Amino acid sequence: MTRDTNRATPGNGTLALRERKRIVDSVNITLLVAVSVAVAVPWFLRVLPIDLALVARLTLAYVLFYAAVARLADHLGGRKTLNIVAGLLQGTTIGFLGVLWLLAGGLGVPMLLLAFLVPVLVSGAILGRADAYAAATGSIAFVVLAALAESRELRWYLFQLGLPVEWVARWLPSLSSGPKPFPGVVGQPAYEFVVLETFAVLQLSAALLAHRLAQVLPALYRHLAAAQDVPELFATALRAAPAPTVLVAPDSGRIVLASQTFFERMLLRAEDLAERDVFQLIRFADPAAVRALFHSEGGEIAFCPYQVGRESRVAALRVHTFSHRKVRYAYVSLEDRTDLSYLEAAIQDLDEPLLVLGADNRLRYANHAAAGIFGELYFGMEAPGPLLDLVGSRDPTNGDADPRHAPRLVIQDAMYVMSMVVSAPAARNDALRIVRLYLEPPANGHR
Repeated sequence: MTRDTNRATPGNGTLALRERKRIVDSVNITLLVAVSVAVAVPWFLRVLPIDLALVARLTLAYVLFYAAVARLADHLGGRKTLNIVAGLLQGTTIGFLGVLWLLAGGLGVPMLLLAFLVPVLVSGAILGRADAYAAATGSIAFVVLAALAESRELRWYLFQLGLPVEWVARWLPSLSSGPKPFPGVVGQPAYEFVVLETFAVLQLSAALLAHRLAQVLPALYRHLAAAQDVPELFATALRAAPAPTVLVAPDSGRIVLASQTFFERMLLRAEDLAERDVFQLIRFADPAAVRALFHSEGGEIAFCPYQVGRESRVAALRVHTFSHRKVRYAYVSLEDRTDLSYLEAAIQDLDEPLLVLGADNRLRYANHAAAGIFGELYFGMEAPGPLLDLVGSRDPTNGDADPRHAPRLVIQDAMYVMSMVVSAPAARNDALRIVRLYLEPPANGHR
């Protein structure tokens, strides 16, 4: 979430910016109190010889100043003013942390530098990417300048490395007389250089991490909130679905909910869902086609081969996609068609044309052989011309028991004998006419 994005989004106006600033304010004040406590505990144990009274007075004064300015800024109008005040408060917080660090011993207590990570992370996650890098750069600059003012050995060491520090050092006040709680540590320039270099790398890494978290966490929170907010009625209905059914997050393939039949038919346990995604649990013959349905408006694959364990199956895969709280889901059901797939393969492999017509003489089904002699065939079209008169004139309640009386028709210079079987003859309107054509036997003198 960057500040520029917040300016462009209608829902993130002055009120939203003010709420983000209040979060930063509370974190900064808590951080200052925590640093004071961290310094006070070793002082109380006589491990850290510092002027704790000065630290306490300065911390109290700054916290009161911070709270007053933050409270005043909350009553100011305008995003620009809030942005400026938030940036200034963040900058002064980093500066005051540097003062506390110097009063506690500076380079002698390098662990206290970890406190500078908090403003960087908070700036990036709450205010924006630019604020995170500004906080990181400002803290690095302050700490490096303070270290140069504190340690003459460090200035000499950096000069030996070829870094232009002399012109900076001549403008810095001397802090070499400050508290040195661990004299044996301070004064070793290589050690001090490593401390500063590590601090700079960590600060810049924290700025990058904060920006990345600001992008990822909102989507993650929406996923978690949506998953927890699934209505119980919908979840119960899905679990009781008669066909294996799952609710899938399309991007990750993670299964959010699954029906009881899914566990039973796929030979799975509930804990299996947490370990593998849907493509690992079900090995689809064409996973790319299934993923395409997940990322589109949905659809159907009439015969979708897949494997469960060592068993090969075929199902009608139906996918419906929808969004809930800006999170996309795919509702996936698998209706077993293993036996129908074998029947489909057998019928399509027949050399003889086979067509299924409805009571309205419109096409319901045709195999490849039928398309080979009649041309393009599709569901719902009227029966091909050569068949229409023959089928319409036949009594749908009777088949052709005697092949000698079966109707014949010539297609592409070949004589075909038509055989028709009618299903459900008691219900004429719903009757299906199964028409089969086979070549006239050569013994009859026809080809």
